[in-house]
Amino acid sequence: MSARSCRHVFAVLALVVAVAVPGRAQSSGPRAYVTNRNSDSVWVIDTTTNTVIDTVAVGVLPQFIAITPDGDRAFVGNVGSGNVSVIDLANHAVAATFPVGLIPHAIDFTPDGVFAYVTNKDSDNVVVVNTATYAVVATIPVVFRPAGVGITPDGSTAYVANELADRISVIDTATQATVGAAIAVGSRPAWLAVEPDGSHVYIPQLGSNTVTILDT
Repeated sequence: MSARSCRHVFAVLALVVAVAVPGRAQSSGPRAYVTNRNSDSVWVIDTTTNTVIDTVAVGVLPQFIAITPDGDRAFVGNVGSGNVSVIDLANHAVAATFPVGLIPHAIDFTPDGVFAYVTNKDSDNVVVVNTATYAVVATIPVVFRPAGVGITPDGSTAYVANELADRISVIDTATQATVGAAIAVGSRPAWLAVEPDGSHVYIPQLGSNTVTILDT
């Protein structure tokens, strides 16, 4: 493997790994799920042996992956095909594929697992998907080039990083609409993470090499 290929693999591992803990979907121990953009697939890794135990074919250029709160399914955003693949973690098979928009980037779930929020980077919106029917129940316009998304532990609010607008959009999940003006932060906020108690949002900025901490 070339040095360039190694860098690519490590970048993928750093950005788009999801880990599932034992539950109904599995009984042999935690597994990591890694998207592979160049092969349109997801690796299943046994974390006790650090070996790839399965490969699941998904859509074109899979990038982001998120596991439902109950640990039963993984949602994979396929940036090249504009859709989301849903992997049943019990048998590592694709259970559904549904369209969302141009360049689905990041995915997060309400704490009860009923809804998934998917950012569409080239559509400048966030779609809300019913995780039981895979139907889009709302499309929420945001500012520009939405990337990361995070939902508060109480499920009331979703925060969206608009990477090329240097703004954070705030969505009221009850009304499925943005609240107030988008919040100015540093240059190129690509991702964000909500603190477990919901009190702060941490926002790394690629363009300014800084992290903004937002008091919710």
